[in-house]
Amino acid sequence: MPSNYRKYPFFAHLFESQGIFYHYETSTQEIIALEPVMAVVLSCYADCQKGNVPDRVSSQFRREEIQEALWTIEQAAYTDGLFCRHRPHLVSGTRQENKPENLQHLILTLTENCNLRCRYCLHGASLDWVRPHGNQSMTLETALNATRYFLERCCTEDIPAVSFYGGEALLQADLIQAVVAEVRNHPHGINAHLVIDTNAVLLDEATIDMVVQNKMYLQVSLDGPREYHDRQRPDTRGAGTYEPIMKALDRLLSLDAMAHERLSFICTVAPPVSLMELDQFFGELPIFARHGIKTNPNLRVNLANLNGQDWPATPEEFKKLADQLLDIREYYFKEVAAGRRGSLGPVVKGLVEPGLFRLHHRSKAPIGETYTPGGNCKPGIRKLHVTVDGRLQPCERTGDSLEIGQLPGGIDSAAVVNLKEDFFNAVQNNCNDCWALRLCGVCYAGWAEYAGGQKKGSRLPQSVCNSVRHAVEQDLKLLVRILELPAGCRQYLDEVLIG
Repeated sequence: MPSNYRKYPFFAHLFESQGIFYHYETSTQEIIALEPVMAVVLSCYADCQKGNVPDRVSSQFRREEIQEALWTIEQAAYTDGLFCRHRPHLVSGTRQENKPENLQHLILTLTENCNLRCRYCLHGASLDWVRPHGNQSMTLETALNATRYFLERCCTEDIPAVSFYGGEALLQADLIQAVVAEVRNHPHGINAHLVIDTNAVLLDEATIDMVVQNKMYLQVSLDGPREYHDRQRPDTRGAGTYEPIMKALDRLLSLDAMAHERLSFICTVAPPVSLMELDQFFGELPIFARHGIKTNPNLRVNLANLNGQDWPATPEEFKKLADQLLDIREYYFKEVAAGRRGSLGPVVKGLVEPGLFRLHHRSKAPIGETYTPGGNCKPGIRKLHVTVDGRLQPCERTGDSLEIGQLPGGIDSAAVVNLKEDFFNAVQNNCNDCWALRLCGVCYAGWAEYAGGQKKGSRLPQSVCNSVRHAVEQDLKLLVRILELPAGCRQYLDEVLIG
């Protein structure tokens, strides 16, 4: 490995995978496999270009090979736009339209109260950027005002979505019923997706009837088999919640044989844990097996956000989890290489594939003269979150301080501009020379936690950026290996569509 490759002079990244060096070009997002001489010359390009060829280079390659590599680099820069040093001018995006129209997804936090006390829950961790558990709930007036505001401005070309959130949304089942009626009675809401984010403990017969009759979607938090789930997700008395969830889902699937198509799960991972045990559990999900459902559940896997929390796990248990995450990537590759991706479980896929697919389907368009950094949605458009007291936020994960308006007034265009500008000021110095600029997913939610809200004006810590770059590099290393496989093993990358 070239010893100074981290001081790469180009707007690009030099990385190694299985003994082969690759060049990721930020401006075009091309990934190029390099001959050994090219990799070494690129890593010390400035010296080689001046004729000051380091001893370690001249001892490895003939002068003719070095000169040929330099010529190839210069020609590729001239004819193909590769090996670029030019950085775009970063802008905040405040010149873009901020009109509240074509809204896609309304999220209503119906209550701050919850019937569970999940051990990793941010709302119970006494953090300064997120609200604590509380007893405040949304009024019917606020809920209906928010719903009407959204439906009058929602995108009519796609199916809009309305989500019910908490706390635990089912603590306000009557409010859900009222909003559902409002949505279905509106011409823009007849076919809207209605989603309840829930722990499913309160999924009783009346609620199940409402879900079945209105073809509602459920997103259920389930952290694996009883041992894991009950350890991490007890109720307010400290009792386990696995059993009541299974009973509730059993009732649902008994009444509606197709309910599993509208049912998804969120599994939150925290040490100590066996990832392969989780994978086997969800791959053979007992409640699905009981009802003869052959498909794997729709599953999203999250690593618990334990920042600022005193989590009861040893350093060895944290390290073991990190090692498992690396092992799973290697296991994933071996199964794909053997043509057995179809046999992989939902946890393995859920940990590996989201980042892999996003990278594979990256834009190949030139970056342009200006670029707005960050992985943000358009504030209030893709998601519009309404708090219990009618404040409007970019999404449900942005803590308790970022606002873009209030009801009944609605989205405030000036507040949106200020939000974009504040975010830009927090991240721009980190983004100026970052090779992962176009692959970065840091958004308003990350800013709210690490640099926004209570610490207005502070910059995003470099540790966050380092973590993003590390994750992207891991995906790059895996992707180039998969792309070298026979077509039959890798064609799924093209077949999977991402939103």
